[in-house]
Amino acid sequence: MKNVASYDATGVSIDTSKRINFFFGYNGSGKSTIARFLHDITLPVENQNADFVDCSQTGYNAATECILVYNEEFRKDNFITKDEQKGIFSLNKTNSVIDGLINEANSRVTDLQRCLTGSKNRETDLKTKQDRKLKELEEYVFGKRTQFSSCRNASIPYGGSKKNFLTHIRTFLSHTEPSKQLPDLLQEYNRVYANGLRNIPYNIDTDAINALIMQETAISALLDEVIVGNKDVDIAELIDSLQMSSWVEQGLSYMEQSGEVCPFCQRPFEDKDALKRKFEQFFDKTYKAKLDDLHSKAEVYYRGLESLIRVMNEVVKLFNPQNIVSSLISELQTLKDAFAQTINDKKSKPNERKSITSLSAFLDRLVEIKELITANNTDFTNLSNLQNAWLRDVQIYIAEDCRPSIEKYDCWKEKSDDVLSKNAFTQTSLQDNISFQLGIIDEYRKHTVNTADAVNNIKKILKNVGFDSFEIQEKMIAGATAQTYYLKRKGSSATNVYKSLSEGEKTFISFLYFYQLCLGTDDLTFSSKKKIIVIDDPVSSLDSKIMFVITTLIHQLARYKGDSNKLDRQEFLNPNIEQIFIFTHNFYFYKEVSFDRRPINKSWYHHIIEKTNSTSSVSYSGHDCRIKNDYSMMWENLKSAKATLGVDKSQNVMLANTMRRVIDTYLDFVGMKNKGTTITWTALESFKEGSPEYIVESAFISFINDDSHGIAALDDVYYDSIVKQEPAVIFSAFKALFKDIGAAHYEYMMDETY
Repeated sequence: MKNVASYDATGVSIDTSKRINFFFGYNGSGKSTIARFLHDITLPVENQNADFVDCSQTGYNAATECILVYNEEFRKDNFITKDEQKGIFSLNKTNSVIDGLINEANSRVTDLQRCLTGSKNRETDLKTKQDRKLKELEEYVFGKRTQFSSCRNASIPYGGSKKNFLTHIRTFLSHTEPSKQLPDLLQEYNRVYANGLRNIPYNIDTDAINALIMQETAISALLDEVIVGNKDVDIAELIDSLQMSSWVEQGLSYMEQSGEVCPFCQRPFEDKDALKRKFEQFFDKTYKAKLDDLHSKAEVYYRGLESLIRVMNEVVKLFNPQNIVSSLISELQTLKDAFAQTINDKKSKPNERKSITSLSAFLDRLVEIKELITANNTDFTNLSNLQNAWLRDVQIYIAEDCRPSIEKYDCWKEKSDDVLSKNAFTQTSLQDNISFQLGIIDEYRKHTVNTADAVNNIKKILKNVGFDSFEIQEKMIAGATAQTYYLKRKGSSATNVYKSLSEGEKTFISFLYFYQLCLGTDDLTFSSKKKIIVIDDPVSSLDSKIMFVITTLIHQLARYKGDSNKLDRQEFLNPNIEQIFIFTHNFYFYKEVSFDRRPINKSWYHHIIEKTNSTSSVSYSGHDCRIKNDYSMMWENLKSAKATLGVDKSQNVMLANTMRRVIDTYLDFVGMKNKGTTITWTALESFKEGSPEYIVESAFISFINDDSHGIAALDDVYYDSIVKQEPAVIFSAFKALFKDIGAAHYEYMMDETY
């Protein structure tokens, strides 16, 4: 029972596996809600109450069982809103031949039902196994996603549903392209997701590189040439032999600044002008032209290398797969530095041959990087498609990885579905055969049933109990199989008699009708169905004599099959009755109807329904009836409330009234009321005048001593004071009062000491 009336969202589960289930609970505790639910499940789906949408049951089989519920709705539907009642077929056994045929058909139905139950159990087991295997497959396939758990920037579909993910992966089992391997997929993820593709706005100008390579020919030719001064000058041989032409050329700039001292030998010039002319003749125009040409070409080439390296440095900031760009930059920087050093060496020793490393040695790698940049920029433009392609490749990989497990499950599922299909055909055949046998039984029943017996039985019970002012009559309809009933007052032809009856008479006649319905049926199509009987508070407004009669009738319904063995004591004498539920708030009726010395079915359970803080709960007392009398129950309620209420004031009035009833019952029992004493006023001495405990205690004492001074028990002040107090205050006042009138009794009932 869940999310209906006083049953909360947590709900309660009720074990009703026994043949008889007794439920005891005070009015409003939640008994009738259970009874209404049991009636609701018998209705067509479209007529069922939406309030019970979260409630459920197991075990009821509408094909072979029917539920009869006696409650206020039953009285309304059959008597209050109707002047006539449907006739009840008594199902009497008057023809031994037909009875034998019915028994044979019932036996066949029992056998067929047993086979049907076995078939349904096999179906349930196989479907359960199918569900388990499917969940295992869903778990297995979904678990493959963990291989890509590091790929956080990518979103593989259906991450929140294992079932939907399996369905989705199945669509990739028909792919034709080869599946990529996991390492390749993870590497591709890094390229299109993790590292982040970016557009590279720089590129390598291979035309400029080729132009530089072409310049290398002229530069290499000059480096390979021996550049010397004028051989006709007498100092030429000395300069060449010492290989100091560069040193001498640089020293010439100091001759004008050195005065009369030679900058080379640091001695006075013999003939400064003559020496100067010899140097100038040695370093003639041809010599200078060649060096100037080398310098000019080298400078252009050097600037070209710098430009190339600058571009490469910009590229490496954005793009450097496998460090190929940074590695090449390092090598180009070495090439540039080596070139500069070679040119400087040539200038120092122009008569020496020099060589350089050609840029062409790096051309293939430069072209490769250029192509990679172009491919990267193309991928960047097409990034969305690349990411979608990666996701598709991942799903193809998972599908291929899971293919053996999926195909194995599908093969098993196909075979098990075939078994289920054959089993369903078997069930249909069994159900058709059961329906055929039940039809035979119904036809046989028509020869043994009548509606007069039920009327006569009701009349007999009414007369024996002393209800003689009205009776139930059968309304004869010519040619009709089923007659109807109506209530009639003796000596009167008035209609709608039910409304004129007393509440006790209404309850009694409606229960007698229900009782006959439990023995028979008002619909022959239900005659072969087992009855589940639900009785909700049948003794309201009845005196003890009538309550005893109703209890006796229930005992007749619940009578056990026999006393020869344990199994017979756990079967009903009436084979048409399957189970009985009894709900009541009346302690005396509960004690009487569940009295275990009666010859009633011994398969029973006792249930106690309680409502605390507006929420119903159901507890079990098992096979033993542990419900105490009203006085004991009041003490139990107080004891339970004290342990659970805390500071909740919503139950204060209920608590106080229960305490007043306990006090009144106790004083009446011990005779203190008849003594006319007011000794309980001494209980006030333990509280400060005007305190909450003092006010509550005064209210209790005023109730005991009706004519005494103080706060009257029915004054508004009494209720106002009670409502505003903490529950602990009320319990404290109650305990203090009992210290005067019966401390030992309080300690025993509340299981605590003063």
